[in-house]
Amino acid sequence: MYQEVFIQSVNEDGSATVGCSLNSCQGCKASLFCTSRNQSFEAANPDKLPIKPFDKVEIYLPPAKTVGSTLLVLGLPLACFPIGYALSPFASVYADAAVGLGAMALCFGLTAVFTRSHAKSLRPLITRILGKEEDHA
Repeated sequence: MYQEVFIQSVNEDGSATVGCSLNSCQGCKASLFCTSRNQSFEAANPDKLPIKPFDKVEIYLPPAKTVGSTLLVLGLPLACFPIGYALSPFASVYADAAVGLGAMALCFGLTAVFTRSHAKSLRPLITRILGKEEDHA
């Protein structure tokens, strides 16, 4: 998936902090409830493009990474609940549910550790510069 974003800052390692344009929110039916407005994220610059703050760039989010990340962050903890519930050694339904929730919490923790340790490889990639600062001033 390709998306157009603006460079907010360039990091020392060549990656960039990027964010969406507020213009992209206009006309969106969910703009009233949007929580991703004014948020920024890191994007890798593997081709070492000469980017500057306020440049409009195109980023690439590989579909396999996007689906894999979604399954890892949401699917694994949900799958851990019934496993924890079924393997619970207790006779009480409430205790079984608590063990299931504990397994789910453990999977959320493992997912957080994994995503933090692999954060650089999970970043979207800057593919090209669409416009320079003077084009958007």
